[in-house]
Amino acid sequence: MTSKEFFKDTKDSDATVNYYSVLFHELTHATGHKNRLDRKDKFDNDHTKSYAFEELIAETGAILFGKHFKIEKTIRPNHAQYLNSWIKALQKDFSFLTSAIAQASRAFEYYVK
Repeated sequence: MTSKEFFKDTKDSDATVNYYSVLFHELTHATGHKNRLDRKDKFDNDHTKSYAFEELIAETGAILFGKHFKIEKTIRPNHAQYLNSWIKALQKDFSFLTSAIAQASRAFEYYVK
């Protein structure tokens, strides 16, 4: 994780929000490790779907953390664009979206509870 001082203000948010958005995203990824929540690869040999699913989990987790810590009041447009790109990669199978949200919730609870 890059140091906080390297994050900059953008047209969508300030450096602090950018930093915590990335931090929360990466913390959510970290919960997939076998010594934490042991998140299994749902798509065995389909790397694109596996990657898309994990990115949905991480980005959704980042949103949950941001809301919890009052870092961000609303979901920024780039969050929605990012999530939509991964939903398309999952071929608009929305059961994967609900599963990713459940996994993100578990990741969030791993740290917060």
